[in-house]
Amino acid sequence: MQTDFEMQHVHDSFNSKELSAMHETELFRLKYIVIDKVVVHFNHLSAKVKEIIQRHHLPGELANARVRIFRGDNYKLLPYAVMDYPALYTRENSFAYRTMFWWGNFFSFTLFMQGTYLDMYRKNLHEGIGELKGKDFYFCVNQNPWQYHYERNNYISLDEMLKQKGSAEKLIEERNFIKLSRVIKISEWKKINHMCIETLEILLKATGA
Repeated sequence: MQTDFEMQHVHDSFNSKELSAMHETELFRLKYIVIDKVVVHFNHLSAKVKEIIQRHHLPGELANARVRIFRGDNYKLLPYAVMDYPALYTRENSFAYRTMFWWGNFFSFTLFMQGTYLDMYRKNLHEGIGELKGKDFYFCVNQNPWQYHYERNNYISLDEMLKQKGSAEKLIEERNFIKLSRVIKISEWKKINHMCIETLEILLKATGA
């Protein structure tokens, strides 16, 4: 007779693919090396971002914010590394520029505004959103601000939205948070610095920050 433990796990047997993966070790060694290199790269990149911040007129708490770089293993079951800079998060008021590496997917560059910071820059963004046309930006349409994939239930091409007269402007007026983002393939990793700096410059100009 099977024990309760055996009955509970009778359907948890391992298939051949899972067993093969259980023998693999090299991928995990490479994962630590890769993520470490991304983190080091983000640390160097933060100095270039700081130069951009100093040329603009961000509120003091943002201009003086510390660089925050962290890593994790489970955004949709995959590893990632993130640099938030400049960034300030509270329960209701947030402003963050996030540079993200998501294993197997992309590098992304995203501005997030909510609460008083969105109120501060909403009018300028409403008037300047057309300046982002033709520059491969995406607009977040999700109700959850903490998703970073580029499926259509999360991001829609801003160019596509701008073709529908008033669509982007309406969302800017109505939403309680706004995220604008650009993305590159992992194979384009040599563009990280350029894309990070260029995207931040464009977005700060569009918001009047």
